[in-house]
Formats: sequence, C-alpha cells, structure tokens
Amino acid sequence: SSGINAEWPLRPGSYTRNPTEMALSWNTNAVSHHEQVNYGLLERDLNYTAYSISHQFAWHWIPEDGNYAYISGFIHECLMVNLIPGRIHFYQVGEVYLCIIWKFITHIWTIGYILNNFQNKE
Repeated sequence: SSGINAEWPLRPGSYTRNPTEMALSWNTNAVSHHEQVNYGLLERDLNYTAYSISHQFAWHWIPEDGNYAYISGFIHECLMVNLIPGRIHFYQVGEVYLCIIWKFITHIWTIGYILNNFQNKE
C-alpha cells in the first residue's frame, strides 16, 4: 500500500480562485517519496512538476504523560500552476510508474477573474 488517501472526483474546494491553478493535498503515514507531483495535459507526458510542503497536527496535550494524545499523519500540500482552463489535466503523486495517474478538469474563466485581471486599469 502506498499510504495515499485520494478521491475522485476531486471536490470543488481543491481549486484556488485562479482557474490556471489547482491546490492539491493528500495524507501519508510518513514523509516519503510522495512529495512530488508530476502533471500535464497528456497522461503519457506529465511534463510539469510541483513539490509539496508537509506538516503534521498534534493536539490535546496530556501533562501527566508529557505527550500529545493525537499526532496526525503527514499532510502534503502543493500548487499546480499554468493550467489551461476548461481542459482535462492529468497528475501523479510520487514516483513514476508506482502510483496511479489521476485526472481533473479546470474551471472555465470566471467573471470575477476576468474583471480582476483583464480590465483596463487607469
């Protein structure tokens, strides 16, 4: 088992407000080779790379034990950039040939994004 928890389809919360980006997060039991994401427009040509940051959560300090009652697995987060709105993209977390290739489609340009980025600024 690779230790990756993943779902398809990805939920809308996986998108940033920019239709050319997508944030991605996943969990593993330890920091490992699953810190790199390769992605692209073709399943056989994942020619872009994003690297994740990793962190853990610990809470509920037990003074008697001098320890936390819960420490999470490693939470990895990365940002895929330069995506083409309205197109299917493919991505793979971890080492090539060892992990599943997933796919998603980006949002078409939103009115808010167009107004904020393409209107005349006087």
